[in-house]
Amino acid sequence: MKDEAIDEPTGKWMSPVGDCDICKVPLAGVGRFVDGKTAHGPWGCLCEPCHQDVGVGLGSGLGQLYSQEGGRGVKIGG
Repeated sequence: MKDEAIDEPTGKWMSPVGDCDICKVPLAGVGRFVDGKTAHGPWGCLCEPCHQDVGVGLGSGLGQLYSQEGGRGVKIGG
């Protein structure tokens, strides 16, 4: 994902939430999502099950966990 999608001072995801980049499930309805690096190399927006399958973790350089609030995400981990 592009860095401009995240407002770093507030930890809020500023772009509309789309689909999981792996399984294509709409992320707007899942409650939480991860913006993270995959074991295959590229980063993506992932539902939690896909992040468990192909994600490399949470934290700086790995991924961030977001909770949905009003169609946007608020950073809650990573």
